[in-house]
Order: sequence, then structure tokens, then C-alpha cells
Amino acid sequence: MSIAHQSRTNFTSDQSQTAYIWMEMADGARDSYLRFSAEYSAFNALIWCCSSKEKDREIVSEFKNIFIASRSFETNDCRRFLSQAKDALVYAQRNFDRVSKLHTRKNGRNATDLKVLNGHTLHQTNIAALTSIDVFNVFIELLYQFRCNLVHGSKSISYEPNRVMAGILSERMRELNEWLVRHLQLDV
Repeated sequence: MSIAHQSRTNFTSDQSQTAYIWMEMADGARDSYLRFSAEYSAFNALIWCCSSKEKDREIVSEFKNIFIASRSFETNDCRRFLSQAKDALVYAQRNFDRVSKLHTRKNGRNATDLKVLNGHTLHQTNIAALTSIDVFNVFIELLYQFRCNLVHGSKSISYEPNRVMAGILSERMRELNEWLVRHLQLDV
């Protein structure tokens, strides 16, 4: 079943226009954090349309399941995206191995490492050996966690690797957003 067949029946042209407007805002953003925020907002609007859930965490999880069930990762344009997404994972693995030690939550407890695959952290994962499905899952988890950390203040915007990661993720999200627009058959 294609992703388009999983869409909410109440997805309106206003919502598709919202995604398009966020993508235009990303085009005009010079700052990598603003570009990331705009691309993520477009991504969120697009994945919302193929979910029956209401909470962000649940929408992301359902989107991953729908994407995998659609076998979309087998298309050539998706293979290119996944290859570049794997490069983003390598950058994150090389540059964020001490993030949980550098940042603490507001309640004073140390932040925990993101569990990206089968209960393992990104740093315990052999990225080179990941299947396409695993690359997709890990990338979406990284994307979601980076957004959460940025929005909720546990990512320092003055830390240069965070800025670079925001730029890399923005580029990959643009490719994913454009792919979603094509495969959701939205008029944006």
C-alpha cells in the first residue's frame, strides 16, 4: 500500500499550503537553526496527514511504520535520500558522543542517550551495517530528538556541531519533504 493511500481523509488544501509555506520559509532562512525549524514544521505537517494519531511522538512512530509498510525505501530517489541520511548519522555519531554529559535537563538529571535501534544508542550502532529500513528509522529518531532538544532547550545554539547538524538535517529534511509531497500526491 502506498503512503498516499494511508492519508487522512480530512487533509485539506490549507494544511498542504501550510507545509509549502514552511518550505518557502526554510528557503529564505540564512540561519541553520531557523532553516531546520521551518523544514521540521513542514515535515510535521506532511507526516500528520498520514497519521491517525494526535501526539507528536505517536505520529512519528506511525509514520515510520507506514513508510516501511509502503516499501517506499525501494525507490531510486529514496535510496539516494537514505544514502545521504546515512552520512548525517555518521556526522552525528562522530560529533555527539558526549552530548548527554554536556547537557543536563532542567530537573538536574543527566540527559539520557537516544535509543535509536533495538535499545542501542546511536554510538553503539554500526551505521555502515544498517539496512535501508534501519537507516530510515534511525534518521527519523535523530531528527525528532534533535528537534525536541532544540525546542526544549537542551541543545546549545552556540555549540558549532549543533549548528552544523541543523544544516545537515535541514538538507536531508528538504529532500524528504519533497519526496513526501510527490508521494502523498499533494497539491502544494
